[in-house]
Order: sequence, then structure tokens, then C-alpha cells
Amino acid sequence: MSVVRQFAVDAEDDGIRLDRWFKRRHPGLNAAHLNKIVRTGQVRLEGARAKVSTRVTAGQQVRVPPLRQDEVAAPAIKRAAPSDEDRRAIADMVLFEDRDLLV
Repeated sequence: MSVVRQFAVDAEDDGIRLDRWFKRRHPGLNAAHLNKIVRTGQVRLEGARAKVSTRVTAGQQVRVPPLRQDEVAAPAIKRAAPSDEDRRAIADMVLFEDRDLLV
């Protein structure tokens, strides 16, 4: 079972918004879920409710509720690059190309 955790804001994070601070600490956290836990008061800044737009300062304490593993460790989407063969096939399909038009 997870527990509520307290984090201190580092000097390098001084002045950034709370939502951006969360993205640095928990990159897999869904923005909609973050907005919900902040809006419902589960996230506290120095013991008081905060908004996602609140700017944090170095040394402040951020209360973070337990987060589900899939929210914390969501894998980043990896975009596949086209192979050389695919690039040639696409280039062969181009009939005409200029600055404004691709046919």
C-alpha cells in the first residue's frame, strides 16, 4: 500500500508551475489525473491547497498522494521512423512538388 509522500522543491525548480514540477518528478502522470488530484485538494503546497498554475519556490514542501503505478511509470510513446525502403516508395509516388504543392 502506498503512502502520502512529502517532497521538497529543489533550487533548480524554483519559480516553475506546480504542474511542470509534477511532470519533472512523475513524467508518466496523466495531466487530467494531475488536475483532478490538485482540484480535489489531495496535493498540498506547504499544507494548503494549491492550483496547477501555482508557482513553487525552493524549499517548499509538496504533499503528493499515493499514485497508481501505471500513472507513474507510463511508457513514453516511441514513434517509428520510416525505413529507407518506405522513404523511396513515398518519393516515387510524388508526381509534382514545389514550395506550395505536393501531388
